[in-house]
Amino acid sequence: MLMRLAATRRAFGGSVSRASDSTEAELIAVLVALICLPTSVSLRIVTDSDALIKESRTRLSLPRGAVREVVRTHNAVLLDAFVFLRSLRLKRGATVVFAKVAAHTSHDDCFSCGNRAADAFAKSRALNNAAAPKITYP
Repeated sequence: MLMRLAATRRAFGGSVSRASDSTEAELIAVLVALICLPTSVSLRIVTDSDALIKESRTRLSLPRGAVREVVRTHNAVLLDAFVFLRSLRLKRGATVVFAKVAAHTSHDDCFSCGNRAADAFAKSRALNNAAAPKITYP
């Protein structure tokens, strides 16, 4: 996860040992950002996960109080948490938006570099090597 607050960039590494798929792991990373940053701070969540963006938008489009089973996903509880945490920010005048970044590119912008670093970290965790990769960007 790469967080940038104003002109400051901070990188945080972590892993989810029991995530059933990459969408669940990315959703947990989003929830960590929503919990850790002040509710007055707007977030632009840059991800290469089409599934994360689609599931989040689908859940947000449901009427208030809709039955969770309408969203046919095992991430329903996490998506409910996302909706709740997002609503706290909206009440404070902040925003939460998703932005799509192309996966597996050789671009030098901070988002592409962060995406490569996240992929490398996930691969190292899969190989039981906990060393976090170095994140570099211009």
